[in-house]
Amino acid sequence: MSSIWGNLNMSPINHPGMEEHMARVRQLIVVAFLGLELVSGCADESSREALIEAAAIAIDNTDYATAVTILEGLCPDVTRCSDNVLALLAQARMGLAGVDLVNLITVLESVPVGGSNLGFTTLDAMFGPPPDGGVTDDDVTRLEGAILALKNVNAPTAADYLDMALSAGAHLVASVMRAADSNNDGIWDALGITELNALAGVVEADLVLLETSMAAVEASLGGGTTLTDSIGRLRADINGGTGVVTGVDLGAYIVTL
Repeated sequence: MSSIWGNLNMSPINHPGMEEHMARVRQLIVVAFLGLELVSGCADESSREALIEAAAIAIDNTDYATAVTILEGLCPDVTRCSDNVLALLAQARMGLAGVDLVNLITVLESVPVGGSNLGFTTLDAMFGPPPDGGVTDDDVTRLEGAILALKNVNAPTAADYLDMALSAGAHLVASVMRAADSNNDGIWDALGITELNALAGVVEADLVLLETSMAAVEASLGGGTTLTDSIGRLRADINGGTGVVTGVDLGAYIVTL
């Protein structure tokens, strides 16, 4: 099955604005096809498989918007979709949110073990360097959608657990970045205790998903990984590794980043 770990290159289009224009054309064609084949109730299994394959190809080509359009047409209700469609939908939503796994791997290979704030720094790298690394509210919503899709996979594989960990990690970082640096200027905003407490609830939920998902990946692989080691520091960085993350913990942690 194709995934965002695959080929991340697209053939260049030299005319200014042409790539964006063609992406919109592709999406319009997909929407029209979905309307004819799915909404009318006339889609057969072969056309469904063709759409799934088209979505996988779009993900391989980093055309995440087209992939999301196809897959959301196939899967309007994530509680009633096949595992392979849900996995692809999660990957497409992660990609559309700007998660850059190539950049993450580069950082994992270059950051020394035991580095300061390694966990957050590593996860932050998933979004790439500024200005492309600027996170929006839409990105947070897309990552929530990726997590929801993966939670509904009936028989998750190691790859699904890894995608869940990455989605949760990306959502954690994106949520902190949006709350504490709302204008993406690299300067942390002052947050009150009410805001910090709300954000701490989000961070704790994401940490639990990270920890349980990476434990499942580790069990499948039969040992630890560089990513597991890096993410494992995150709770310890935030509150010493003990108890549930609180607003006070988070406020003290953010100023160290």
